[in-house]
Parts: sequence; structure tokens; C-alpha cells
Amino acid sequence: MILRPASLGDVDAALAVIVARDLADLGEADYTREDVEQDWTAPGFSLPDDARVAEVDGAVAGVAYFRDRDALVNVRPDDEGRGVGTALRSWAETRAVELGRPVHRQFIPERNAGARDSLEAAGYRRVRAYWWLRATTGDAAAPRWPDGVAVRSCDPTADARALHRVSEAAFAGEPFHTPETFDAFRADRHVSQSDEQIMREFHVPRDIFLEDVRFREQADRLAADFTAAEVAKRNGHPVQPSDWLELRQLFLDVKPTTDLAESEQRFAAGRKTIDGWRAEIRAGKPMDQVARERNSDDTREKGGMRGACLRGTGTPAVEQAIVALKPGELSEPIRGRTGWYVFRIERVGDQIPADERDRAWKTVVESRRQAFLADLLRHAHITSTIPLNGGRP
Repeated sequence: MILRPASLGDVDAALAVIVARDLADLGEADYTREDVEQDWTAPGFSLPDDARVAEVDGAVAGVAYFRDRDALVNVRPDDEGRGVGTALRSWAETRAVELGRPVHRQFIPERNAGARDSLEAAGYRRVRAYWWLRATTGDAAAPRWPDGVAVRSCDPTADARALHRVSEAAFAGEPFHTPETFDAFRADRHVSQSDEQIMREFHVPRDIFLEDVRFREQADRLAADFTAAEVAKRNGHPVQPSDWLELRQLFLDVKPTTDLAESEQRFAAGRKTIDGWRAEIRAGKPMDQVARERNSDDTREKGGMRGACLRGTGTPAVEQAIVALKPGELSEPIRGRTGWYVFRIERVGDQIPADERDRAWKTVVESRRQAFLADLLRHAHITSTIPLNGGRP
């Protein structure tokens, strides 16, 4: 057996192991190729350091890698009992220590008795169980509220503080819950208040409030630097205007199913449908008109316009197909996790106004904020915690 760092060339082999494990333990596959690619190219994830594949007789027999809060370790059913799982588990434990994780967690399906026995023998204990829940949709009955419960519309601004308290209390006992500050809660939900309202509500002196604002501005700059470094690593050069593309798309949603054969049939039928949409455009019908008539997502109202997109922030396989296009050229249908896409580049680089690129950049940075904070905590060395009056750090 050989244990080696994973590479993007191992995606298909790793997926085959994961799917085989899912079918044996769950009766259906719960992972796709896009899932593995997204995990392995996520910001803050180092593929050579955070993933391993195990080879037996020249074939990949097992895979292990880290996600946000846990490690995913899978062994191909035909290779159980050969020490593959033990070797991957040992590597994962060592890597968890290197990452500074105070607790190492590994998820296994209930039916995988061999893995459960092995983990328990190594000192693991069951902490939490999760269930897959399914419901048949249909005509929903009108809700019956308990006596004394009144239902009203939510005021995002006026109710923000109460909603934050309820959210924190509801998830406080969840073992993977990370407490969220009220400011983060507000920002995630786009709740806005004036500076004066905030200072009055929280009885914060102006000098302290301004110091907090300066700190947040510095954090924003650090998050932007982190994002720029991640994108530069993907693209092989610092972010530059030519990395920006304005895209228009067609999108056909393929309804999900747990039956793999049925899923492939649905994707095959979807391919024929979107080929027809593409043929309409090639015959002279405007793409924005086809998108408004056909698209299955929220770009329908905008004629398929996605706006400015930055190279180095999307799924690598999809990006590769897009950047190979010339402006105005239609892509071949591209299969995604939930359906089929056809893309066309509308504008590139400096053709996109700087203010549009700036707005899009802020969106990119915000989407990477959690990865930045996770990376910051991973490398932080906290030497002391000083509680202030009221018990708030």
C-alpha cells in the first residue's frame, strides 16, 4: 500500500471510492464530481497537505481529506481489512494536530460497522448522530398554531436583536456551532441601522464605536488581501483586469433524484433540451430572449446575465471551458451539479467599467470572508483571554 498526497488528477478515482462507499453504506450516492472538486479547490484548503489517497496494487483504494469541521475518510469496500482505513485515520489524526484543531471528528454511516469498530478501538466515541429526512411534497395543510402564539411579519431591523438571541439559543447545544456576533448576524442578513441608532441601542460611546469601525475596516482589508492571494494562486498571477469576464448564460435545471440511473436519464433528456435552446440562438434568436423564456434560475429576469465574474473563483472545469471562449461565442453545454449551462462572454477586461469590477470584487471578498476567518484562526496563537465586565470578551 502507498499513501501519497492527492492531486486534482485523482478526483475521478477519489469519487469512485466515495460513491462505492456510499452505495455500500447508504444505498445511494451522496457525492458528485463537482462536490469533490469544490472541496479540493476551496479557499484555505491545501490539496497536497490536506488530502491523501491510498493505492493498493496500483489502484486508489481509499481517500481522506479535511473539510471545514471534520475529516472525510473512505475505503473502497473491496479493500476493507487491508489496513487502508487505519493508515488514513492515522494520517488524519496527525494532520489535525498540525492544523491546531482541538477536536478531531470523523463521520461514518451507521451501517459501516467495520469503521465504527475500528474507530472505537482507537479511542473514538460517538458524540452525535444525523438523519436524512425525506417528505413527499403535495398540498400543504394550513398550519395550526399553539394557543398563545401570535404570528406576524418580521421586521428585519426592529427584530434583529431578538432573532439573533433565538438563533444563538437554538443552536447553542450543536457541537459544531460557532457563536456568531450580533454584527456578523446583521451583516449576513443585510440588516442595516444608522451609526447613531447602533450607539444608542448598545450604549456605546462614540470613541469606542469609531475604534471598532477602524478595526473592521482593517479586517476587511486583510480579507481582501487573503482573497487576492487565493485567486492569484489559482490563476498564476495577481488579479488583473483581464481576469474579469461578463457572462450571459442559459440554465436548465435537472430535478434531483437519489436513483443514479434515473438521474443520468434526466441529465440526458436535459442535454437534448438545452441543445435545442442553443440551436435557436445559432439560428438567429437573441440569447437574452431565449434566457427570459427558458432559464430555470434567477437570471431569467435579466436575460441570462450573470454580470462580472472573476477568473479563479469558480469551479475549475467550468472556468476552463469559459476562458477558452471568444467574446460572443457560445459554449457547448456544460454539465453542472444541478443542471446544464451554456455560456457566452459579453465583455472582458477593461470593457467592463471599473466601478462594476469594484462592486463585483466586494462580492467576491464577502463570499471568501468565512474562509479567511477560518485560516486566521488556524494560524493564530492566543496566549490569553481577558474577560471584561459583564463576562463579554
